[in-house]
Amino acid sequence: MYGRTGYLGKDTEICLSIVSTRELAKAERLVHQIDPEAFIIVSRVSEVKGRGFTEQKKYL
Repeated sequence: MYGRTGYLGKDTEICLSIVSTRELAKAERLVHQIDPEAFIIVSRVSEVKGRGFTEQKKYL
């Protein structure tokens, strides 16, 4: 994804990811290994829908 920085208005790449609480520390370490100046937002999410996140309900 692409975005724009707020202060300088420069175009930049954005990576959006949803990880479990258990995986958060590992994900943060990985991001900072790749980019020590990365900007990370951590937020609680109440619902995620889409491929890989929801189970198909089967009704008889």
